[in-house]
Order: sequence, then structure tokens, then C-alpha cells
Amino acid sequence: MAKSNRRKKQDRAKAESRRAEQARRHARKRQDQAMMQHFARMTNPDTPPDEVAELVALEWADSAVGGTIAHARLRMGVPVGQVARSAELLLAAQPPGIGALTFAAALAHDTGQEEEEHRHTAEALDRTRAGTDATQDDAGEWLRVVRFIATDHPGEAVALIEPYLAAEPDDELAGEIYGAALENVYRGADPTDGERAALDRFADRSALVALREAFGEFLDRTEWGKLVARRVADKLAVAGDLPAAERETLIELCSELVSMRLTPDGSAEEGESPLLAFAADPSVPPEVASAASAWKARAHYGLWQMADPAATPGVWCTDLVSGRGLYVQFPPEVLIGAPPWTVWLGAVLPLNGIWRCVGTGSRLSPEEADAAAEYIDQAALMVGESLNGTPDDRLPRAYPMRFGLAAPYGLRWEYEDPMPLEYAPIASLLTSELIPGLTADIARYRNSGLAFGATDGVSGREKSWLDKPVPALHGRTPLEAAASEGEVFLRLESLLRQFEYQSVLAAVDGHRGIDVAWLREELGMPAERGHPGGRLRP
Repeated sequence: MAKSNRRKKQDRAKAESRRAEQARRHARKRQDQAMMQHFARMTNPDTPPDEVAELVALEWADSAVGGTIAHARLRMGVPVGQVARSAELLLAAQPPGIGALTFAAALAHDTGQEEEEHRHTAEALDRTRAGTDATQDDAGEWLRVVRFIATDHPGEAVALIEPYLAAEPDDELAGEIYGAALENVYRGADPTDGERAALDRFADRSALVALREAFGEFLDRTEWGKLVARRVADKLAVAGDLPAAERETLIELCSELVSMRLTPDGSAEEGESPLLAFAADPSVPPEVASAASAWKARAHYGLWQMADPAATPGVWCTDLVSGRGLYVQFPPEVLIGAPPWTVWLGAVLPLNGIWRCVGTGSRLSPEEADAAAEYIDQAALMVGESLNGTPDDRLPRAYPMRFGLAAPYGLRWEYEDPMPLEYAPIASLLTSELIPGLTADIARYRNSGLAFGATDGVSGREKSWLDKPVPALHGRTPLEAAASEGEVFLRLESLLRQFEYQSVLAAVDGHRGIDVAWLREELGMPAERGHPGGRLRP
């Protein structure tokens, strides 16, 4: 049957759209390639200073990358006079761009001209037309200038970015700059008074303590307390029998969740809740009421993976459900004895721009966290299919948590892009709703004697293990898995992380753990930890 004229027009329009998009992609690719070539020339120590100035003005006139280029040339040993010549040419343009100002500031820092350096950075900040009242839409280049300042003056960067984060705690770039700068302040040998004050503000959990105490008193003197207690009892009944420690943790977690969502009629629908009623109580101090509102509006329940749980002073975390990365302040008791790759099941929330662990939750091993993340992911799929109208008899089947068999979710976000930020509340809600069941299943698994079965027989036999088929690797040997790509390689990395986790616990108990460093060397798979920006590739 011949196509109608209307269909032909639609096909032509689609074809033209595809060609236009393809042309745009080719143009972007050529532009990116040219930019990379220019960057290579600018950072080449043999490139003449006049050409450097010309390329900076061409590619980075309005970008703080100009300062990065100056830093790079100075580190490579380019004579100061040549860098100064480039800066002179760049500053000759009136008004000078951000690239010129940061380039000149980097030079001034290197030559000890502190007043000149601060004059240039202050002008660069002013030129970006952003500040503490800026929104995420217009603050991008301002934040990049702050990141440039953090290179040599992390304390100044922290002071600049704290007010912005108080208004925009979800800004990913701002959070990364703040976390990295605060780490540098923490590791510095001689912090200034302002830097010490910033570290004190970060460690100060008094607002959370005051909130918990005041809210507990509020529940005791109002009818909300009885409603919360009844709903918590219902959730505990679903969880079944638990050991005393796990039961106490679950009571606290369920009390948090019920307090955020319970309504006066006992339902769990949106509306007035104990936390909102508490925040509106005239007797509650404004700062405590503000913290309660933040908890209700912004708390993110997740599976927070910590590649390195040592506080410096915060910890870089990634939620295994949403892929959201944050720099979080944890209470010391959560981190004491925590091995690498520990996952925290609980909530974090921003108070005055600082993301804090609320303190209620439980530590999971990589193996347990993979099983929990897979279970939540499956639940999300079922909810999505149900909302799309899929009949109940055609919905995906629910299966128990697959400890030791789940996909390596702990590595997922090292390969995939995180979910868009607007999905974070959905991921948090779904995780929080499943917490009672997850906590109960994990507790039963731990008490079954099957936990950490993947490490059995490996300690002391590392060499023979390399050539031994491993069920968790789909029957491949570790050496075969290390030479492969795709899921088997990821499962091997996940298994090594579980070994690292378990070995630290064994050492605490006075036992010999698996020599994971030796295994990684033999497999050619060095450990990669720390800031979540890196990517592990098979």
C-alpha cells in the first residue's frame, strides 16, 4: 500500500531531524577535538607565551580553566617570565575575561604577590555575577572560580561556598568543591582561625541532638506519640522476630519514618505529620523547627556506600539505589571500626548546607548491600509496571534477597550515570518503605551461619584460589575473570571488595584475614577508593 502524503511528510521530517542531529554531533565532536588539541598546546612547556595567550583567549576567555593552565605551565617548569608574558597579553584585553583573571591570579600566587592574587580572584568572582544568593542556573562559572580558588586557598573556598550550599544543598558541583576544599583544610598543617571554625561547624551535631530530644518530648505530651507507637508496632509485626540489637535499630528507624508520614487518621498519606506538627508548635525554637522541616522535606534514605569510611572530616558516599554522591558528616560511632566498602542503611539530610547522617541505621557488608540494592531495584520495577497498568498476573515475580548471588550493585554507579536529581525523593521513599523487611532479612541471614560464605577457605590459600573455579564468577577462575570484560569482571571486583571488608573485621577480632593486596597485584586489579568521581574500567 502506498504511503499517504502526510506519512511521507512525516518521514521526511524525521529524516531531516536525524540528519540535523547527526550534524550537530559531528560539529560538537570536531569542536571538542579542537579544544583538546588547543589545551595540549597550552600546557606544552615549549609553546611560546604569545601563542598560549592567544589560545586561552580563544577557548577559555570566560572560564576559570585559564588559571588551571597557568598552574600547569608553572608546575612544568616554564620560566616565570614566559608565564608573566602570557598574563600581560591576556590582561591587556579590556575588560579582562575570567580566563585572564584566573591565569594572572595563579601567576601572582606562585610569585608570592598575595594582594595581587586576591584582587584578580575578587574581580573574577564579581564578573561571574553570582554570590551567596545565586541559584543553580546562574552559578556555574562562579562555582568554577571558587574551585580554582580552592586550589591554593581551600579555607577561602569553604567560606565562599557555605552560604551558597545553605540555599542550594542539592547542587552537586558545589558539594564536590566544598567536600574537597574542607578535606584540604582538615589535612593542612596550620589552619587559620576561620578554617578551624569551618571544621567546628562541620562537626557540630548539636542541632540534630536538640531536634531528637525536643521531638521525643513532643511525642510524649501529645496524641501523636500514641499514633506513632501503634504504627511502629504494626511495622515490627511485619518484620517478625529479631535479635535485640537489630530490633532496637528497627524501632528507631520505623519511628523516624512514621513521624515523617503519619497523618492524624493513622494513614500514611501526605498531609500533616508528627514532624510538621512539631515544627509548627509555637513552643519549639525556630532553629529546631527549621531542622524538623528539613528532615521532613529533604531526608534521603539510601544505601550509602563508603569506599573509605575514615572521616577527613566527612566521608564521600554513594547511594547504591539512586547513584547520588554526597560528602556526608557521620557521627563517630557509625564509623568506628568500619571497613572499606561499608554501606550505611539509613538517612542523611542537609542542615545549613551540610549533609549529615541522622545516626539511626545499620552497617551492611558489600554482599548484603548488593542484595538489598537488587531487591529495591526489583521493587521499583514492580511499582513502575503496576502504575503503567500491567495486570497483577503479569507483574515481575518477587524473589527473596539473593545474598551472595545478587548483581554487583556496589559498582553500578562507577559505570552508569546517576539518576536525575528529581528521582532522588522516589528512591528515598522506596528504600524507606522497604527498611523493615530489609533489616529483618539481613538479620536472619547474619544469624543463619551463611554470611560471608564467599571468604570461606580463601585465607591462607590465596594462590590456589586464583586458579579455582568460583560459583560467584559463573564458574570462571579469578584469573579468567580478571582477563574478561563485562559482568564477570565486575563480580570479581565486587568479591575482592567483600574480601577487603571481611579481612578488616577479621583483623579486629585478632584473626588473619585474606591477603587482598596480594590478590589484587596478581590479578592486575589495584584498589581504587576515595572521591566518587573516578571510574573503574575492565
